[in-house]
Amino acid sequence: MEDSKKTDILSGIAVKPARLPFHIFILTVTAAFFHDLGKSVCEILGDLTNAVLVFVGKAIGFIWVKTEKFRGFVWGKLKYFGIYVFSPFLKLGIAYTTMRKETKAANREHGMKGAVPVFFSHLAAFIFGKRSGGAVTTVFNYAIPILSVIFLVNIISYASDIKYAVRLEVNGTFVGYIENERVYTEAEKIFEQRVNFLGSTVMVDFIPRFTIEKLGYSGILSASQVTNILLEQSGIVVEYAYGVIINGNFIGAVKDNETILMTRDALLNVHKTGAIDEEVDFSGSFEAEQGDLYPVESIVEPQAIIRSITRINEEAQYYTVAEGDSQLLIAEKLDIPMDLLERLNPGFAGQTLMPGDRIMFSPEVPYLDVAVTRTEIYDQEIPFATEYRDDASYFINTQNTSVRGQNGIDRLTAQVTLVNGIEQGRRVINREVISTPVTQVISRGTRALPQGTFSNESPTSGIFIWPVPRDHKISEYHWSDGGYWGHSGVDIGAPYGTPIYAGDSGTVVFAGWNSGYGNTVIIEHPNSGLRTWYAHASALNVTEGQEVSQGETIAWVGATGRADGNHLHFEVRDGDSRILNPRHFLDIE
Repeated sequence: MEDSKKTDILSGIAVKPARLPFHIFILTVTAAFFHDLGKSVCEILGDLTNAVLVFVGKAIGFIWVKTEKFRGFVWGKLKYFGIYVFSPFLKLGIAYTTMRKETKAANREHGMKGAVPVFFSHLAAFIFGKRSGGAVTTVFNYAIPILSVIFLVNIISYASDIKYAVRLEVNGTFVGYIENERVYTEAEKIFEQRVNFLGSTVMVDFIPRFTIEKLGYSGILSASQVTNILLEQSGIVVEYAYGVIINGNFIGAVKDNETILMTRDALLNVHKTGAIDEEVDFSGSFEAEQGDLYPVESIVEPQAIIRSITRINEEAQYYTVAEGDSQLLIAEKLDIPMDLLERLNPGFAGQTLMPGDRIMFSPEVPYLDVAVTRTEIYDQEIPFATEYRDDASYFINTQNTSVRGQNGIDRLTAQVTLVNGIEQGRRVINREVISTPVTQVISRGTRALPQGTFSNESPTSGIFIWPVPRDHKISEYHWSDGGYWGHSGVDIGAPYGTPIYAGDSGTVVFAGWNSGYGNTVIIEHPNSGLRTWYAHASALNVTEGQEVSQGETIAWVGATGRADGNHLHFEVRDGDSRILNPRHFLDIE
């Protein structure tokens, strides 16, 4: 009773749920999210798979219905073919079954004496019968075609394995079998080279005889093997040695070819750079590894062969640069194309020529030419184009580069061929654009020059007179014409106190100190709409608002503001913003 009361009391109490830690809560929410996501994905994949299977089933059913006639036709042909092929065996089975059945019946009715004749009668029909398709007939009909095919294949295989060759006899003695008569002709040539190496004229008469025969198990001789046999038959004293043959010409034999092979490798290694796909070899053939029989007189010391293969047939020839020579002039003097001179002297086209420099115009010619083929990867600049645009905001005869041109870069992969270190050809096999050229845009002024009034001087190429006496020169031009970056005018060197003149009549709109410009005068010219600036003056001779005439002294040269020395900084501006090049408004000799 007390327990039930406790239960009633506890059921009336609201139990507060335990609060989960935040990270547990996040993990629980995340797990629930991925659980629901996985469930949704599985449901989608299940629906998709079901739809595909239903579609495939309907497609198969549709095809099955539509191909009913075709399937019936094919099935009929297959049954006909099966009956045609297996009917003899079916007949044999029926005959065998009939034989057993009738033999058992005869045995029941007449005993063994009656069963034996019946058995042998059916056995004879089973083996030799025509109506029942006897076993012998069936085997004959099937086995003979198969055996015939096998026999024919063997005949063809045997016939194809039969080889014929030329039987060679020399002076009535059988030498061996050769592929054709050209092998003997080549052997005769090799024989003459070996025998007459030192200029002797040994005459050996060989009378060959050729017949065609089935080769059988005999081997075919090479030209070198035939040569060895001819040497043995000639009576000449021979020894085993290594022949050195350059471009098909025999130049001697040596007892030990190791030094020759080392020299060959050294001649090739000079031209190797270690490139992965580099191929370095002689332009012609070099043979020194085959040992054969050679006349004793043709065997020489290895050093004699080395001197021969390392000699220079023609020395390189050079032209000495004279005073006043240029690349084109040298090409004309030598009557040699520029591209050939560039190949012989890499960098020749852009080279600064000095008297006494040597320019190769004929390369050395070694006894052995070495050819090199390698792949090179290099960057090539693509020149930018220049576009001119008319701009009415600039005066005639003025230009401004609004977009600076920039060369593009192509990365080329080329297959280069060299002979004796001189490039013979270059074939580009791949081109990768690294950067495209940026077209340079130059604005050309079309605005007419304003007409000014000139009191003291009449300039021929501008509208302003010189702001200082003409015996002084411009020392620094506008930055775009060779001066330093950010310089907005021209500097005219003059001694301290030199008078500064107004370039044209106008109104002084500023006269005073102007930061880095120092003492400055700015004149506005109503005739042209331009303003002229006169900076770094030691002292001023005008005030703001004053009207001045062309040629009037407005200040004196000094070095106030940011100035390294006494000079006048002269500027021309269109209004108060656009800075123009003063050279286009002055008469500059």
